[in-house]
Amino acid sequence: VITDEQKSNADNDTSSSWQKYPQNVSESKAKAAGVLGTSAAIAKALKNHKDTHIQQLLQHLVLLQSQKVKAKLAHLEELWFVLQKEREEVSDMKQELFRERIEIGKLKL
Repeated sequence: VITDEQKSNADNDTSSSWQKYPQNVSESKAKAAGVLGTSAAIAKALKNHKDTHIQQLLQHLVLLQSQKVKAKLAHLEELWFVLQKEREEVSDMKQELFRERIEIGKLKL
C-alpha cells in the first residue's frame, strides 16, 4: 500500500524531473535552431552560387548562338555570291549560244 507520504515524494520526484526535462528540451531546441539556421545560410549561399553559375552559362550560350548565326550568315552570303556568279555565267553562255545560232543561220543562207 502506498502512503500519502510516498505519493508526495513521488510527485516531488516527478516534478523535479519535469523541471529538468524542459531545460533539456530548450537546449536541444536551441541547438536544433542553430543547426537549421546554419543549414539555411549554407543553402542560400549555394543557391546564389548556383544562380550565378546558371546566368554565366546562359550568357555563354547566347554568345555561342550569336557566333553560330553569324557564321551561318557569312556562309549564306558566300553561297549567294557564288550563285550570282553562276547566273551571270549562264546568262553569258545563253548570249554566246544565241550569237552562234545567228552565225549558223547566216551561213545557211
